[in-house]
Amino acid sequence: MTSHYLMYFSGQRLLEEFQTHLAEEERRRDDTREKLDRSSKILTDVKAGVEHLSEKLKHLKAVRRNLGLKCGYFAAVLFLVSFSSQCI
Repeated sequence: MTSHYLMYFSGQRLLEEFQTHLAEEERRRDDTREKLDRSSKILTDVKAGVEHLSEKLKHLKAVRRNLGLKCGYFAAVLFLVSFSSQCI
């Protein structure tokens, strides 16, 4: 009869250990889900910002073309940014 009690108590202890492990993993899952939600919101905001800037700067491509600017990409960006800040 003693062996049944030992098996019962070791089974209970094992069950408690698994429940503790499960609770820890659920907490980790919830933390990871929160990080994913925050990251997704940031990416959505960044995408909206880039699209907004793209729309604001779209007309400047035509301005650069009309002015006949022939320069490197970096110089063109600097020109467009300085020009757009004068227009705003």
